[in-house]
Amino acid sequence: MCQAARFHPHQCDINHVRELSNRCNIINCSFMIVSDRNRNLYVKAINGAKHGSQIGLDRDCATNKYNLDCRWLSLDGRIVNAGNANLSIKAHKGAGHFAELRLDKDCNSDDLNCIWTWDSNGIIVSKKNTRFPVNAFNGARDGGLLKLHQECRASNPDCTWRKEYFD
Repeated sequence: MCQAARFHPHQCDINHVRELSNRCNIINCSFMIVSDRNRNLYVKAINGAKHGSQIGLDRDCATNKYNLDCRWLSLDGRIVNAGNANLSIKAHKGAGHFAELRLDKDCNSDDLNCIWTWDSNGIIVSKKNTRFPVNAFNGARDGGLLKLHQECRASNPDCTWRKEYFD
């Protein structure tokens, strides 16, 4: 269990995160992304956080909230891996219908395929193309992948997400 100072999410801006020196502070600044369809499924870097890793759903994150493959930070509109802030979620091959989400080491604030916005309903869209929200492809299930989908609506819980901060 972490014995670090507690940070509030608003204290975890990009400058602060770059200065974080221990795993406990990263845990306290990061969040998990949970599916509205199934509150036991969390967004995870499948097969570990590395360049090119697919982004999907994992039920084991619910019981291991210290797993940095399941934890995220918001930096300049990017959703970055808490264990390696050089890896951002990107709409692989561009934000379009059925685009896979993957971790990418080359994301920056100029690449709109790496910049995300959340609306008040929990819809996440790429700044590159807001017509294709993030979807639990083929339904929210353990091991399922996340893709962009043109038919996502706030009424579909496979298309809505919540941030869960560590307590």
